[in-house]
Amino acid sequence: MKSRFAFVLSLFTLLSASPALAQEDATAYIFGEYYLCDQNREAVASMITEHMYGPMLDRHVDAGHLIGWGLLAHNAGGEWRRAVYYASTDLNVLLDTRDALIEEWQSENADLGREFTSMCPDHDDYIWRSVATSEAVTEQVAGRPEAGYTTYFVCSAGQEARADEIFQETYAPILDRHVSAGHFNSWGWYAHVSGGKYRRILTYDGADHKAILAGIQGMVADVQAEDAGAAEEFSSICHSHDDYMWDIQISRPEGG
Repeated sequence: MKSRFAFVLSLFTLLSASPALAQEDATAYIFGEYYLCDQNREAVASMITEHMYGPMLDRHVDAGHLIGWGLLAHNAGGEWRRAVYYASTDLNVLLDTRDALIEEWQSENADLGREFTSMCPDHDDYIWRSVATSEAVTEQVAGRPEAGYTTYFVCSAGQEARADEIFQETYAPILDRHVSAGHFNSWGWYAHVSGGKYRRILTYDGADHKAILAGIQGMVADVQAEDAGAAEEFSSICHSHDDYMWDIQISRPEGG
């Protein structure tokens, strides 16, 4: 873990109306930092992110460097308490933007940066690449609903491409049905580019966590009923995971 203040994740951008169309749409790259925070002070950390860091991110969206950014707050799950993410369709632009944001924060809000670090002293950095999603990139980033859920997978090295194949062939069509049923607003499947132990993530957005959880339970049951062999092979590759329920505190640009 790193204790230096920077800027961030989990969750979330993507590609096309269906996985079959993925190559016809842009790929999203997402830079995220997942923070461990003092629970008595994390609300102030959210305020600093919104009112001091947010305008910098907004400028980079307006300049066309980023397609969106957001702030997530822990609802249930592991140790991470806050996550900030921002996305671009170009990995090099994403990395250049991160460098620029660090310089801007240090020159414009160094004192607040130190205050934020005192509240959230440790974080994990990840870069994700979109593989498949239920929506186009800009639609996925903009105007997200209030509830999010992410499953972070640990997968066997050298077999991740096969997990992607199984996901797109078996899971994606079933997830699309649950979007149509209103359990999710959208879903996304992302691959590890840089960071820690997690190699794939599956994200869900929805009106509330109850609807998302009902959709997940239905999806798991449907996969088992329709292709238990694929589910077993997938689980043998991505053999462990951690789940987080997120409250989506900020999602910009708003309204798509």
